[in-house]
Amino acid sequence: SELRFFSFRVLDDNLEEGEDLAVRVIIVAEGSLDVTEPFDLTVAVPGVGTQTAEVPSLARGFTFANNFNFGPSPAGNHRVDMFIDPENVIAEYNEGDNMASMIATVLPQLGPEVVSIIKTSANPTKAGTLNFRITFSESVSGVDAPDLCLAAIGVSGAVVISVSGSGAIWNVAVSSGSGSGSLCLNVCDNDTIVNGSGIPLGGSGVGNGDFSDGECYTIDKTKPTVVLSTTVGSRTNALSIPVTATFSEPVTGFVAADITLINATVTGFGGSGS
Repeated sequence: SELRFFSFRVLDDNLEEGEDLAVRVIIVAEGSLDVTEPFDLTVAVPGVGTQTAEVPSLARGFTFANNFNFGPSPAGNHRVDMFIDPENVIAEYNEGDNMASMIATVLPQLGPEVVSIIKTSANPTKAGTLNFRITFSESVSGVDAPDLCLAAIGVSGAVVISVSGSGAIWNVAVSSGSGSGSLCLNVCDNDTIVNGSGIPLGGSGVGNGDFSDGECYTIDKTKPTVVLSTTVGSRTNALSIPVTATFSEPVTGFVAADITLINATVTGFGGSGS
């Protein structure tokens, strides 16, 4: 008689870290003789565990099937060995191989990810408080100030003021500090942001969920200056004196009412930009 390993496979081809590693084995008795004595069939995963099932007497043409569940297994490639004890009499008479091996791949759990960080306040701005919104790929908890980093150019003293939200949407308020330049909000993964299953941002490991591709604010706290000039001398009897106001940068909101005159009125007011 001969025993043939008809099927030897991992039940889940997309096995992820933390899920049960289960192996299914089907053997069939072939040849002219019945297998009249029970024997042990062993499946071993080095570093994970070993399990043995007793195969009862097996008439020719019949099969034996069994699942071997090794429980949650760490990520990586695991060798899985299946064999019949060589001391067993069935191994002595078995004309086929008494051992088979394969590789079971357990994928790491990637966990939630940051989808985007956007501005929710006007930009450019001189405001003292700036608001950002962070969107995650799924509902998370544990989002707080230590998870957030500010990237500033030309700005100093900027800090995270508050973090609020729930699920996949979180809002962050930031003090813009002092100075003019740019200010961006990044997520710096320290494994405290987790999903409903407790899987950290980006999976287990500090830094693998970092995100630095969000939007940035342009901060302009430098006040514009103005210079007044005219083509008319300081002593004149002209009825109309042209005056040009030149600002240090483009401005808006400059109107005739902003001009104070003594013994004169404003006419022909106009302009744009600087």
